[in-house]
Amino acid sequence: MSTRNILVHGHIFKNAGTTLDWCLKRHFGSGFLDHRDDKPMRTDGADYLGPFLLSNPKLMAISSHHLCYPLPELTGVTLHAIYLFRHPIERVLSVYEFERQQRAQTPGAVNAKRMDITEYIRWRLTPESGATIRNYHVRYLAGLHRASKRALTNDDYEIAQANLHERARIGLVERYDESFVEFEYALQDAFQLDLANVPQNVNTARAERAEDRVVELRARLGEPLFREVEAANELDLSLYAEAKDLLDQRTVSIPCFDESLREFRARCERLR
Repeated sequence: MSTRNILVHGHIFKNAGTTLDWCLKRHFGSGFLDHRDDKPMRTDGADYLGPFLLSNPKLMAISSHHLCYPLPELTGVTLHAIYLFRHPIERVLSVYEFERQQRAQTPGAVNAKRMDITEYIRWRLTPESGATIRNYHVRYLAGLHRASKRALTNDDYEIAQANLHERARIGLVERYDESFVEFEYALQDAFQLDLANVPQNVNTARAERAEDRVVELRARLGEPLFREVEAANELDLSLYAEAKDLLDQRTVSIPCFDESLREFRARCERLR
């Protein structure tokens, strides 16, 4: 019996996953699902996702903002998990800018519109607001983003760390093209992926470099509040550094990587 391969994208909020979903839709067509039925994924996790995948035999790729960990274990099925990470401090500014423009009545969207950035971030740093800008990458890879008010432990970090190294492919928003080449190479046997893309949902007015955005945020917040943001993302900054090192290791191991990167960017230019 042949193995059924399914690509699962954990779409982390404000981590440029919309472009990746666009790629998956382009590549898989009707075999891709952007899963938006959040309640069962939040409440039942793998107990919901496993039967859902088995009841949709033509599904080859799925994306969800609330992808569960641990993933379900299914006989005859291999799940290939992919994620995009973003610089945790730069991401704070992106979350605020997005929620100020978002047409929604969520607490984040409402407060971003009525608060300036310092008021908003002070609110976001409280446990009552959820963990949207507090070690969110670690929470996601540890399977705790659906219980965001629970305090993190060292064990939680070790679970996220293990998932990073052993159970997932991680790309970086700041190194989008390199990440997509690595995804294509690592998953070529299972999917023969083509992730050439036209960027989606991008604010072209913002500074492009994460380092510049971090400097901007520091200036807007002032040093004391900026230090609070850093402290609230200490675990994320550590996991992000590990993800950078891991991407370096994986791209170095790809034969003729520079040539593959040039060819990938040429494919993207032809699409645009």
